[in-house]
Amino acid sequence: MMVKKFLNWFMIYLSQDKNKPQSEYLKEAHNSISESYEELLEKVQRLERVLEEKTRIADELKSAFLRNVNHEIRTPMNSIVGFTSLLDHGDITDDQRSKFVENIKKSSQQFLKLIDDLVEASLLDSGYTKITKG
Repeated sequence: MMVKKFLNWFMIYLSQDKNKPQSEYLKEAHNSISESYEELLEKVQRLERVLEEKTRIADELKSAFLRNVNHEIRTPMNSIVGFTSLLDHGDITDDQRSKFVENIKKSSQQFLKLIDDLVEASLLDSGYTKITKG
């Protein structure tokens, strides 16, 4: 773009009429630069609009991701809290107690797997971990 401006200015300079006043030459050069400036300003404004749209989309994706993570975390945690409170009741059988403990273990493993996956995804995103063929 700068080369084009320079060449345009240089061509005006070379083609100028030696009898023409210097002020006319400067006016032509200024008009050429002004047009280029207007083009550049328009491109910058278009890029700003694209950037705003991309930012809006990224914010929407981040919100959707956080809603999903919230759900994924709350599900096993609700199970753990619920079955733990059921264990606190004295009127349950040993068989029920064993099932509740098994559900707590299963939900705890789900929760830990989710946390591991989130940490690994974060490391992949940051570039600290590389994917290898296993």
